[in-house]
Amino acid sequence: MNPDWQTIRKNYPATENYTYFNTASCGLISSSATDCNLHYQKLLSQQGSVYRDTLFDEMQKVKAAAGEFIQAEAKDIALIPNFSSGINYIVPMLKSLGSVLLVENDYPSLTLPWQLHNYDVHWVPQSPQGAIELDRIAKALRAKSIKILAISWVQYMTGFKVVMEQLSQICKENNTLLVVDATQALGAVPINLKDTHIDIFIGSCYKWTTAGFGNGLLYIHPDVVAQFETPVIGKGSTGLFDNVYQPDKMGLQARIFEVGHYNYGGFLVLKQALSELSQIGIQNIYDRLLALTQYFKERLPNQYTLISGYDANQCTGIVAIKGGSNQLMEVLKQEKIIISARGEGLRISMHFYNTFEEIDHLLQVLGNNH
Repeated sequence: MNPDWQTIRKNYPATENYTYFNTASCGLISSSATDCNLHYQKLLSQQGSVYRDTLFDEMQKVKAAAGEFIQAEAKDIALIPNFSSGINYIVPMLKSLGSVLLVENDYPSLTLPWQLHNYDVHWVPQSPQGAIELDRIAKALRAKSIKILAISWVQYMTGFKVVMEQLSQICKENNTLLVVDATQALGAVPINLKDTHIDIFIGSCYKWTTAGFGNGLLYIHPDVVAQFETPVIGKGSTGLFDNVYQPDKMGLQARIFEVGHYNYGGFLVLKQALSELSQIGIQNIYDRLLALTQYFKERLPNQYTLISGYDANQCTGIVAIKGGSNQLMEVLKQEKIIISARGEGLRISMHFYNTFEEIDHLLQVLGNNH
């Protein structure tokens, strides 16, 4: 059964105010998710710790929902504030491996921590169109015996999506630990970590997951937790009131990275957002994004150059084009069309709450202004 996109759209009030093509920067929050956060604030103000004490179990339900969404065990998931926190936990932990392969022009929050910690950093280029050739990655891993590959599942500038099943197999064959930034993939593409060999998977949830700020997910394979010493710890990491570090007694799992109190309100919003996305169906969402972006690409005015002209299995809801000007951005702003200027052109990002009529409006403005 096809989702009723118009009815779903009504749950996202910002769509009444803007033609919003900027989910790759910040996703929209539903009215029901907003109500969830307001309910949390109200009960906290009325009950204090009495209500707070009920939220520990709620956080386990968030993990369970996240596990279902990405097809992973809840015990292997940590609830973290954002991607940057997660990657800065992970990089020091893996320091003994020494070397890492990164992608040129990948997201800075992914690439900078390895350099800060003085890893032996190697780089693989993107094509002029922003594509990443898996053969180049395989050759680099084999030739230089690189121990870690850190890469975004979806590139933030262009929307290029790595075929993760193929990439993870390459890493497995080369005994390379795979670290994935999933921020631009969570909520946009189907994810199944049970069938895909990813060692560490980290993502913020304020973009395509439509869950607002202050919530993120960190999945780590249990073999990785067992192999390396943890770089961080707190009372929440162990579940024990014990001021003596006893790793055998503490039974360390992914929760080792939950070093402080939870952002309870933010994670309750995430739980609601995951429920809404699951009701729509992640495959339905992905198909919708491909239909919207293909419609846009086929009708792009000739004065613009399409950057994101990838094969279907490499596409997402992000489209990058060359062209535009400051004057065009001002016109778009006046028309209440929200997109981002990125690199040499424009980035348009479309989610399930967008419509073909909105795309027609954008195309008309682009065609009349260059």
